[in-house]
Amino acid sequence: MHRKSLTLAMALLAVVSAGCIQDQKVLKLQRDGSGTLVEEIYMSPQMTGMMEQMAAGMAQGLQQGGAPADAAKAKAAFDPLEMFKTDIEKRTAELGPAVKLVSKASKTNAQGWKGYVLTYRFDDITKLNLRLTDQKKDDNAEPGKAKDEPLRVTFRKTPRPMVSFQQVPLPQAAAAPAKPEEAGAGAAANNAMPAAMMSAMLQGLRISFLVEVDGKIVSTTSHYRQGDNRIMLFDLPMDKVLANAAGAKLLEGGQDDPRALDKLRELKIEGLAIEDLSKGLVLEWQ
Repeated sequence: MHRKSLTLAMALLAVVSAGCIQDQKVLKLQRDGSGTLVEEIYMSPQMTGMMEQMAAGMAQGLQQGGAPADAAKAKAAFDPLEMFKTDIEKRTAELGPAVKLVSKASKTNAQGWKGYVLTYRFDDITKLNLRLTDQKKDDNAEPGKAKDEPLRVTFRKTPRPMVSFQQVPLPQAAAAPAKPEEAGAGAAANNAMPAAMMSAMLQGLRISFLVEVDGKIVSTTSHYRQGDNRIMLFDLPMDKVLANAAGAKLLEGGQDDPRALDKLRELKIEGLAIEDLSKGLVLEWQ
């Protein structure tokens, strides 16, 4: 599980590093097992700036081509909701037929990053096809198989509501040994992009997943309790991890270290939280 958790961190980094994205998911649970999943996704000014430049170029191209520029279409080209419409539809489908997207709205966070908020509703938490990350496919995986492990969720309504999360490991194929020339190329790439430079590029990048209950927590096996009614499944401030030399080294080569996850926790990097869900996590409230 330690190796898989570090692989998860690297997968998250690969997914969002190109655009510097903040992604927060909050699973809100009611006493009857129903609830909502709220996802807030924001893009850095650099990323939205590129979108706006593309939209401006599109409008200019329409004008030069003799067609009147459509301001509404130009704006939609960098409207996050419109830009990621296909991804949102796919994400909704992946959560399962028991889940409905009940609202979506564009939003700007306190840092001025543009993005959107999605709210999904479900009647039974156990029917939610829940994963810690979006279900990105591995190019080397078999068709239809996801890269990250699903979460098995169980729920009990009485005498007090209780929910448990258990990560289900996927079969792992043996990795082919790297060829000497490939290993050399990888090392050169790492030398060309020092951790400090990567940290600067990823400034503000953060991915988190919280669980919130409609009452007061009575007991939990979570290591990351947030007040009376929240726990953190994970919180990855990637810029801070990479700014730490030991943290950057663990992310770079941690897949081969069975204690990499424990070592990463021991660094006590500000804001870093990674729950080991292979052992299961229980949350009871009233």
